[in-house]
Amino acid sequence: MSDELAAILSVIAIWSIAVVTPGPNTLIVAHTTMSQGRAVAMRLVAGTLAATAGWVAFGLFGLTALVAAAPDALAVGKVVGGAYLIYLGVRLLWKTRERRAFEPNPADAPPLAHPFRVGFLTNATNPKTAAFIASIFVASFPPHPALWLDAAVLAIMLTMSASWYAMMMAVLGRPPFARAYRRARVWIDRAAGAIFLGFGLRLATSD
Repeated sequence: MSDELAAILSVIAIWSIAVVTPGPNTLIVAHTTMSQGRAVAMRLVAGTLAATAGWVAFGLFGLTALVAAAPDALAVGKVVGGAYLIYLGVRLLWKTRERRAFEPNPADAPPLAHPFRVGFLTNATNPKTAAFIASIFVASFPPHPALWLDAAVLAIMLTMSASWYAMMMAVLGRPPFARAYRRARVWIDRAAGAIFLGFGLRLATSD
C-alpha cells in the first residue's frame, strides 16, 4: 500500500468517527434543526463547512512547513498526535459516566439573520478542531505530501462533513428520530472513545 493511499484511508477512518461524535458543531446543527428548521440549519452548516475548510487548509500547509523546517518533528508529531487521540478517547469514555441527553432550548437558538456566521464562528473558535485536524495530518501523512493528496483530503473531509450534516438535518427534523438520537448519544460517545483510544495507542507506539 502506498503512503498516499494509507494517508487517505487513515484520514477517512479517523474523520468518520470525529464527524459523528457529538461536539459543538454537531450539537449546534442538531439544535438549530430541531428548533428553527432545516432551512436555517442549512445556512448554519454552510458556515461550519467554511470554517472546516479553513482549518484543513491551515493544517495541510502548516504540516508541510513543519516538515521542511524540522524533518525529525514528524516522528515527534506522531507521538503527540497519538497522545491527543488517546486523550480524546479517555475523555469521551469518562464523560459517559453521566447520562446527560442533549435537549434543545429554543431560547438559545442562533439569530435567524446570522446562521452562517454562527456556524462559522462555532467551528472557527474551537481550538479542539485545530488540534484534532493537526493530529490527523501529522500522524497520518507522508513527510512531503503531493498537492493532489492535499486537495483530495480536503475534498474528502468536506464531503464527509457535509453528508453527515445533511443526514442529521433530514433525520432530526422528525421528532421520533430526534428523541432516538438523544437516547443513543451516550453509546455514540462510548464507541467513539474506544476507537479514538485504540487508534491513538497504535499511532503513538508505531515506528
